[in-house]
Parts: sequence; structure tokens; C-alpha cells
Amino acid sequence: MQGLMALVRSTFSKAFWYRVGDLSRISCSQWMHGRAIHLAASYYDAMDEYGRPKKVNRIEERRVLMEEYNFERLDKVPGRNKRLPNHLRRTEKQKLRVYVAQYIGFMVEQTRIHQLEKAMDVLRKFNKGEMKAPSNSVMHNVMITGYGKHGMPNQAFKIYNQMKKRGLKPTDRTFTSLFNAFASAPVPSSQLERVYNLQKVMEANENVANSITYNALIQALVNCEAKVDEPFEVHETMKMKNLETDSYTYCYLLKACSKDKKNGITKALKVWEEMHLNNVPNNIYSYNMLLQALRDCDIPPDRTDIESKIDILGGLETFFDKFSKEKIKPNITTFDLLSYVIPYQQIGDLIKLTIAHKVTLDVAFMNSLLRRQVMEGQHSRAKNLFKILLTSGVEPNQKTYQILASCCNCKSSAIKLLKDMTFMNNNDAIPNDVVIDVIQKSLRKSLKSSSSKSARQFPEFYASWNKIVRSKRERSNKEEIV
Repeated sequence: MQGLMALVRSTFSKAFWYRVGDLSRISCSQWMHGRAIHLAASYYDAMDEYGRPKKVNRIEERRVLMEEYNFERLDKVPGRNKRLPNHLRRTEKQKLRVYVAQYIGFMVEQTRIHQLEKAMDVLRKFNKGEMKAPSNSVMHNVMITGYGKHGMPNQAFKIYNQMKKRGLKPTDRTFTSLFNAFASAPVPSSQLERVYNLQKVMEANENVANSITYNALIQALVNCEAKVDEPFEVHETMKMKNLETDSYTYCYLLKACSKDKKNGITKALKVWEEMHLNNVPNNIYSYNMLLQALRDCDIPPDRTDIESKIDILGGLETFFDKFSKEKIKPNITTFDLLSYVIPYQQIGDLIKLTIAHKVTLDVAFMNSLLRRQVMEGQHSRAKNLFKILLTSGVEPNQKTYQILASCCNCKSSAIKLLKDMTFMNNNDAIPNDVVIDVIQKSLRKSLKSSSSKSARQFPEFYASWNKIVRSKRERSNKEEIV
């Protein structure tokens, strides 16, 4: 057995001597340790500052290893999965880099799985000097990003202040993370003053000049309800600095247009045109933001040639032809927004298009359509739409029937609604006090019930009728058990 092992060692050594060194002098554990050293060193170079994998130029990676390990030539550096020669070990600087990167990776993972306190404990230990190295800006950026994603802008801003007190300079990632935190705050408008202050600090920092950070600033200004023109002023600054504008930039600008009720549509069309002139491709998000501007803004007074807002984009059929040409798949948000900008007569066509594009309708879409018709006083249209949507496979919920309850203008229609709810076999849509209250209000408003006792008698009828229904259900349940 020993002779066989010696033969294997000798053959392996001769075959790979010129690539990995003399393997006949080391044990298996030593070889694995050497390989681990190389992988750890190269792994750090294959991570970004947050400990996440990134694309690496392999030649550049080998050049870094050549300099740090004092190889004579580039071709002498072992491959990524090969062992470093025995006499080479990581320097203290390299060990420290890997050590810090491992903790940064741990913090990123903890923030991802909502364990913010565990990630914060790591940062506290580094700040207190309990670890082998001091904290750095990357660690603080990780926590700012984590708190921002979880809707905790105050904690994110607190970390930013701690960072400054420790003498750490904020980077472009710091500003980006803070702007995103302000934009996604539970009450974004309360963070507007912070956005302005941070914008001044960023503009004073000459090292911060990239599209991602400026896009985050535009988004923060839009979400935090800044003045209508301010996002566009930031966009002009991007042009002056020759920063690239991408689909994110234009999506945020289109969203800003929807805030300008008077001139929003005109601005949105100009943004859309500029987007095409700069050869920025459309996507479903840019289309949805354009539709949102059409929904929320008034039709320009000079457009007297159009009957509905969708005509501004060439009509419903032309709009969907663009989707087909650009190979963009609409989603449920697209159809919900379209339902606001098309005439009622085209709602049926819109539902057919959802089937053609294999978009599954949901109850939120149903409720949105019904609510809009009820608010416009079109109760008969709401009832007809309800029937159409039922045939499309959408299952109503409690909210749906609350909307339909407001359409009840007589006692018979109210009773029919309650019967429909009871026999739908849907536990999420059963008659309750809320529906009864809505029906009573609707009956009081209707002319038929204003001079009669039907509105006052209705609760008594419902109580007795509901008792009968419940007894029938209990009887059927007992029969099923038997």
C-alpha cells in the first residue's frame, strides 16, 4: 500500500510540477491549506466593497497576486483553483482584508434576512475596538442600506451621523443609500428637509458624480413631494456633468410629471421624446409611469381633437401594437392604469386583452373598476362589469360586495346581493355589519326608500333571514360529517 501511494505521489508530482510545485513533500492537509490561502486571497479580489461577488478580470487578478506574493512573472502565478507554493503565505495586510470582508459579508446577509440587530452588533464591536481592525465606511453603508430597505430612515440617518463623527468620509454609496431610505420612508414628505441638506453635502463633494446617486436623488425628491420642477433641475445637472441617463432616470422623471396636474401630460410627452432621442429603450415600468401621468393629470387644453386620454397615445389598439413590436409584456398594473384612461365602452376590450396577453386578473383590479363606476354614479355599469369579471374567473371578496352594496337602491336589490354573498361559498365574502351599514346608507339616499319604511325594516329582515341561512349551513355541515 505504501509503495502504491509513493508511485501516485511521484506521478502526480512529475505531471504538475511546473504548475503547482513539489507535492511529494506535503501532506493532504497542507495542500488543502495552501489552496484555501489562494482561494481566500483571490476571493477578496472577487468581491465588491459589500462582500458581494462581482465580475473580475482574471488577468488583473493574477497581476495583483503576482505583486502581493512577489512572483517573477505573470505566468508563474498559479491558476485560481491551484495551490500556492509552500513558502508563500498571506501578508498581514491581506489577512486583515479577508478578515474584514468576511464580517461585511455577514452583515449584508443579516440585513437581507431582516436580522438588523445582529448586523448592528458587529458594527458596534468594530466601533468599540473589540475587533482586529477599526470600522470603515463600507460597514456603515451596509447598515444605512439595511435600515433604508426596512423603512427606518431615522436609524439610517443616525448611522450616517455616527460615520461623520468617526471621521469617515461618505462615499457615493452612502448618499445613494440615504436617498433611497428617504424615498421609501413610511411618510416620505417628512424627510424632504433631510433630502435638501444631503443634496447640498453631495454637491460640495467633488468625488460624487455618478448616475446611480443622482437617480436616487431624483426619486427622493419625487417621493418626498418636492416642488414639481426640482427633479428636472437635477436632470439638467446630470446633463451638465455628462452623466449617463438611463431608464431609471426617465421613469423617475415620468413619475414627477404625474405630480403636476396642470402640465403633467405635456411634460411627460417631452420626457418620452427625449428618452427616444437618447436611444434609451422602453420597458414596462416606463410605460406604466407614462400611463400614471395620463391618469393623474388633466388633458392639455389645446388637445380638443381627443375624446379620451388614451387617444393621446394613438388609441388602445395602437398602444398595444407598440408592446408587440418592442416585445414588452404588460402586467396587471398596466391594465389597471389603462382602465382609468379609456372610455367605459372599451372596458370589455381591455378585459379581452388581458386574456390575450395571459395576464391574470385579480380582485384588486375588479374592485378598482367597480369603485370608479360607483363614484361616477354609474351603478348599472358597475353591476354589468361585475358580471363580466365573474365570467373572467375573478373571485370577489368582502370589499367587492361593500362596493356593490352602495349600488342597492331598493330592498329587492339589497336582498339579492345578500343572497349572492351567502351562496358564493366564499368565507372571505360573507354578509356582515359593514355591508349592512352600506346598504342602509344607500337605501336612505335612494328616492324609492326615502318615503317608505324599507330602510328601517331592512335590519330586522336581515337578522331573521341570516338566522335561517346559518341554520341551513350548520345542517349541511353536519350531513357532510356524517
